[in-house]
Amino acid sequence: MAEPTALVVRFQDENTKDTTVDKVILEIDGTPVEKTSAPYSFPLENAGTGTLRFEKKGLFPYHFPVEVKQTGDDFTLTFANAARDRPRMAQLVKVTASAGGDSKSQNLLTFTLRKPREVVLLTAHDYSGGAIYRIFGVTRMRDLARQGLIDDNTVITFFECDTGQRSHWVLGRSKVKTARHAIKTGWCQMSEELVGTVAPDLKKHPGEGAIGITHIYRYLEDVGRARKGTVVEFSIWSHSWVEGPILFNTNQRDDYRWGGKKQDERDPQDHDARFLKDFNDTNMPHRKDFKAAFAPDPFVRIWGCLVMPIYRKAINRARKARRDTQLLRLTDEERQGYFNLRRFPDTPIGVRELLKEEGYRANYMYQLSKVIGAPVWGSPPGTGSDYLISGRRYWMYVPEYEMKLRREQRVKVKKYFYNELNYLKKHMGWTFSSDWYLKYSA
Repeated sequence: MAEPTALVVRFQDENTKDTTVDKVILEIDGTPVEKTSAPYSFPLENAGTGTLRFEKKGLFPYHFPVEVKQTGDDFTLTFANAARDRPRMAQLVKVTASAGGDSKSQNLLTFTLRKPREVVLLTAHDYSGGAIYRIFGVTRMRDLARQGLIDDNTVITFFECDTGQRSHWVLGRSKVKTARHAIKTGWCQMSEELVGTVAPDLKKHPGEGAIGITHIYRYLEDVGRARKGTVVEFSIWSHSWVEGPILFNTNQRDDYRWGGKKQDERDPQDHDARFLKDFNDTNMPHRKDFKAAFAPDPFVRIWGCLVMPIYRKAINRARKARRDTQLLRLTDEERQGYFNLRRFPDTPIGVRELLKEEGYRANYMYQLSKVIGAPVWGSPPGTGSDYLISGRRYWMYVPEYEMKLRREQRVKVKKYFYNELNYLKKHMGWTFSSDWYLKYSA
């Protein structure tokens, strides 16, 4: 006589030593069963779909779509199609043992747990209609996997402004395959849910309850409270300017602008970043939690532009000057500071002071760096980013030269920000990445 089929869930550390979690929950067709201590064994008595979840203090609350299939009196658990691929961090086998005419069938599911790590990606809506920013995020996921920058347990948390969705992923067992901007295999999707209360309206205003930059801040604060020091990367692809990433190109109403009666508050109808107010006590009273989310040495990059025509004009006037005391004929407004309203000298020396005191500090990257206590990479003052495209893969880079890909190699096409970038590198003592993003460090 056959005993009921069981699901037995085991956990091991990276050294294959048995370990435990706080709880395991198997929910099939809306009926949850919870186990809070080993052995984590569940009888499988009905076919259906649902989720398997487990929690442990300090770890991401992993949850996987699963399906129970029935063949006669036997039941088999598999990862459901909604997961897209089987998670690499799990091993699932079916074993049957017989003794004295009795048989016992078990689904043995073993998870290997490593140090918790999370990558948070945010892709904006391209309000100009020229790009689908999700593609850049999908390309980044592929690069992280291929370059060995993540392990099987690393969670990718992906915020998308086009849909308003947040999804969670871990590496899958198959080869990575993507459509133009969709993942097909190679990644296991644990979940997807709407951020905010409504999906964004992309034709008009996204809607007050739709996804915005503050939702990402609140998520990171939650991570800081529950999983301190686990965010190893935070990347944003968007149009961008001095105030920060532009998620939808929304505006602030008059009361919330500088000089308005609510100037220190965020406008609830505004979805974009505002570095002058995002990190103050009014809008981020839990800054310590926000900072606590990040690992000691995270990779944080704002991939969009920082094209400030005033800075670019000043840089080009300064680099063409024959001596450091030469008058550049910049207007008073073009030499005006952003923070303390200081008017800088109308000379190459003055331009370099302006770039050091204002260009480097009066922007989203520097202020974010000040809050998290780690460097933030972004476009240098007066420059912007461009797209590099190869089939279904899209990257952003700061173009010293306009680049094209030929046989997977970057080939220079023509000068772009060549003069500006090399002037900054020569005179400012700043640190640049290989693709010319600037290291902002408070």
